[in-house]
Amino acid sequence: MEFASRCHHGPQRFSDRNKMPGSFEPSAKSTIYGRKPYNGAGIVLIADQMNHAGLQRGAFLENDHVRHYLNFEVRKDGKVVISCYAMDLKDQETWLRMERRGDKLTASVS
Repeated sequence: MEFASRCHHGPQRFSDRNKMPGSFEPSAKSTIYGRKPYNGAGIVLIADQMNHAGLQRGAFLENDHVRHYLNFEVRKDGKVVISCYAMDLKDQETWLRMERRGDKLTASVS
């Protein structure tokens, strides 16, 4: 699965690839009142407070079911310009990668 976006801040070339372990297991109770129990990890590129991109693997508990999913989000000038979070993943080791070449940002998962 691959996503692309245009970016105009920060270094012209960047690449990061991280292995996210399997077995994300949110606890039965959230530490934040009113929120679903959640675990997540990923890569975040920050140009400044208003401009950033993130690719995360997450899991949340709803009733007795844990949903494992991928989230890709880009914010420009403080506004969400890309938000993809409806992509289900298997509960297994996952590789996340973000790469920038010039003004193109690419995010992928395997």
